[in-house]
Amino acid sequence: MERRKFIQGASVIAAMTLAAQAKAQGSSSSACINIKDFGAVGNGSTDDTAAFQAAWTYAAQVTGTPGVVMKIPAGKYLISQPLVWDMSSVSGLDGNGRVSIVGDGAHCTSLVFNSASANSTFVTLTGGDWSSGGSELRMVIGGFKLEGLSPDTSVGQTGLLLDHLIDITVSDLQVVAFTTGCSLVDAIGILFERCAFNYCSYGTYGEQNPNSGATTGSTPNEIVFLSCHWIANRQHGALFSGGSELTFVGGSFEGNGQMGSWTSEAQRYAVRFSNAGSYGVAAVIMQGVHFEGNGNVADVWIDHYLHNASYTFTGCDFTRNGAASVQAMNCIRLDTTGNTKAQLNCFGCGFDDVNGATGTTSNRYVAYGAVTGNLHNASMVGNIYGQSGAAPVLDGTVSGTNAMASAWVDFNGNLSGPSAIAAAFNVASVTQLATGTYEIQFSRPMANSLFAISGMLATAPGFLVLNNRNASQVTVQTYNTQGALANFGEISVVVYGGGSVTE
Repeated sequence: MERRKFIQGASVIAAMTLAAQAKAQGSSSSACINIKDFGAVGNGSTDDTAAFQAAWTYAAQVTGTPGVVMKIPAGKYLISQPLVWDMSSVSGLDGNGRVSIVGDGAHCTSLVFNSASANSTFVTLTGGDWSSGGSELRMVIGGFKLEGLSPDTSVGQTGLLLDHLIDITVSDLQVVAFTTGCSLVDAIGILFERCAFNYCSYGTYGEQNPNSGATTGSTPNEIVFLSCHWIANRQHGALFSGGSELTFVGGSFEGNGQMGSWTSEAQRYAVRFSNAGSYGVAAVIMQGVHFEGNGNVADVWIDHYLHNASYTFTGCDFTRNGAASVQAMNCIRLDTTGNTKAQLNCFGCGFDDVNGATGTTSNRYVAYGAVTGNLHNASMVGNIYGQSGAAPVLDGTVSGTNAMASAWVDFNGNLSGPSAIAAAFNVASVTQLATGTYEIQFSRPMANSLFAISGMLATAPGFLVLNNRNASQVTVQTYNTQGALANFGEISVVVYGGGSVTE
């Protein structure tokens, strides 16, 4: 309950306040209008297009209020033509032309697009371009479902288009059975909460209008998804071209890229970030998001080029499900091109395979795909891997430096075998081969032998040198101040690199 209270946006509170004021004054007032007062029936068979158009025309002309709420009561409203709700005239904070659109809940209020018109958009909300400052709307839409006739790509219909908008809240919205569920074009500061994009070909797509310049458009940035879900979209759940500060908290991506004959398309995934970081280096933040049963490239596919960018995943759960017709090759895949920096961060995430899915070295949980030219690093801390053979191996010869130690050990140089180890990470054993000569065996081999070591002797003056190394072990020698091999009571060795950041 506390979490739900937290995620309620200020716009939702404002809209509900306006609705309460309007209820005290009657079904329609200058603050709140009811779609049924304009002739809408909502019985699932009557064409309500004209009523919606009339209600919008009236609402957009109301002046002298903090804004207008257009109320859509419970019902199933049949709409035969695209609805275009233009708010480009909104300027400043005076409220003129600012309309919030609120239903009784996505499970109660439904708008059905009863049109076979190809390449059309059901509901378009449009604002002004950036050359005039854009439309800072501070409005809310939601509490209803948008239903299409078919997700078939030959139909080419879009459920909701948010075009040239700044600062709106989309709450409790469901979009189902369109080619593209929701399209974001030149959008900034959009909050989605408790929304669902299901059973489309493409759940969500965000981009800058290719015809917009820097002053008239923007890649999607400052976009936040709270407890939103992408379920059973045929090709992908979400794709963002460009974009920065794309934040996901809670919610899930499940069963995307799995439906029927559509699985024959080559590139499918749960979510893809392409060329992120255009308006901020902190490109993607995902926290507590669940991924399961997606196909086929990856749950998260990062296509990095042009801009420096970081991609951070905290407390996310990745599950490859053997019951799905097509499994994701990787949970997270990073492709890079060019000479910009990419930073991949995974903290406290879980990776697993269930129902017969198998994780091996050929389909690791986290992996690099095509890599050319970039300096890119990875921080993998506190994660758990269901199958150790599929744990990440981030190759230092390609990816630059590793962020964390690949192995370390503190041991008693007077002993040999497991009893010599006081504390360790990714070290199976320490064996004394001769006086002052120690073989350190790794629990999990490195990807290669290109690693560095550092060491410390705690009980007496001396120094430590590297004697030999390979991907499975390293041999060090310890010398006293006279330059003779000698044993020491406490020796610490740390290994960096080797192409492996293990848990």
